[in-house]
Amino acid sequence: MPFFGTYIYKTTPTGHPIHLDIYHNYEQTSSPKDIPPIFLFFHSGGLTSYNRRVIFPHMVQACLSRNWVLASADYRLLPQVSGTEIWEDVKDAYKYVVDEVPIILNFPRGARGKEDSREAKRIIVGGSSAGGFLAILAASRSRELTPAPKAILSIYGVTSFKNSFFSSSIVIGGATLITKERVSHLLSDTVIATGERDYPDIFYTFDLSCLKRDLSRNTAYKKPEFVENSEVLGRASLYDYFVQENRYPELIGDVERELDANEGPKIIMLHGDADIDVPIELSQDLVKKVGDRARLVVVKGAGHAFDDGLFLEDKEKLGAKEIHETWGLLDEIIANDGEFGK
Repeated sequence: MPFFGTYIYKTTPTGHPIHLDIYHNYEQTSSPKDIPPIFLFFHSGGLTSYNRRVIFPHMVQACLSRNWVLASADYRLLPQVSGTEIWEDVKDAYKYVVDEVPIILNFPRGARGKEDSREAKRIIVGGSSAGGFLAILAASRSRELTPAPKAILSIYGVTSFKNSFFSSSIVIGGATLITKERVSHLLSDTVIATGERDYPDIFYTFDLSCLKRDLSRNTAYKKPEFVENSEVLGRASLYDYFVQENRYPELIGDVERELDANEGPKIIMLHGDADIDVPIELSQDLVKKVGDRARLVVVKGAGHAFDDGLFLEDKEKLGAKEIHETWGLLDEIIANDGEFGK
């Protein structure tokens, strides 16, 4: 039976709590060697919007069916904070997962860092879209994380905001230019945003009741209808605006680091080759840089967020086969102590 809880993993200097959700079906064991991996997930939204609940069913099913623990974290959002501050949130969420989650779930003593236990410290960092960028940051700055992640998963992720896509004045999808006036209320907002507020443009929030006790799809569950307000732009529109205005390199700042082809956790990327929001070339460029350290699984004909609402049982849907392949690659890394299978 899946369990769910929400926890504060940090409080900002201004007193703002930042949360993460924990999903698990862990039952206490006496041996640290039986401790499950912990998957730390960062949500999509251009680093400007959405929250920890924007996580699709297949992700929860895949983690819990493996008896892995899934932690989905909020983080502070652009432009109210800098890229460096977002990275600080990533590090703090990671530290919380390493230090506090074993206590929350009552892992055996050796899994809590009191005694060295490699098996008990298997952390995977993943994310979708902009959350994938944070996962890639964890790869390039893995020396700042203790212990280092065992694996990185980027799902149609931004691999670098230094890519020319973010400095080419691109109007995504050929849509109408977004004027500064239409997003001025978002740019001038003085509240430090983490997606915790009830933003009208959050198109999906995961509800555990969409799954049965055995983690299969609950066919009686009905996804709430999303009605977009075209008159008032929500925070998600800031992604398109910042892309067309070439603002991302400035907003992100110098937080990025070069990836080493020979050092650091292995990287798995899942990307559709028809993605116009985050072109697949970003993932392809990363593979060129790091070679065998990365694997790219391509979903032919798929655009952005192709896995919206997808369950593991949806085997005929676009991208389903590739999603299963991706989780298989993660299984390889966990089974081979951080390496791809031979």
